[in-house]
Amino acid sequence: QNTSADTKMKVCKHIATVIRPAGYAKSPKVMGNRVKTKINGLFTLYKTHEKHLWLTGEGIGNSDQEDSSQGPVTLQFYIQANGPDENTPPAAVNIWDEIVSSFPFFPHLH
Repeated sequence: QNTSADTKMKVCKHIATVIRPAGYAKSPKVMGNRVKTKINGLFTLYKTHEKHLWLTGEGIGNSDQEDSSQGPVTLQFYIQANGPDENTPPAAVNIWDEIVSSFPFFPHLH
């Protein structure tokens, strides 16, 4: 929910003023669009990796639980925002570690 009543573009432009002030001074609209595109790309990448935590059968996980003839197997676990803990099954920890190694921002977005 948007609690500030600012548009997404206005927020992206504000971010651009902080991370690229010289570029923003030259072209606020272009820099706002670049920030928006980057945020959307990170969100899409996060969602792609998040699916690995929902389903096995994508090359990561416990092969004893997978039967490719019946499609992917849904794992029964939940990983908190701070990452795996001592109660997280080893298959889920393996998936988490694989995701984090390829997308280091994942724990910050989870």
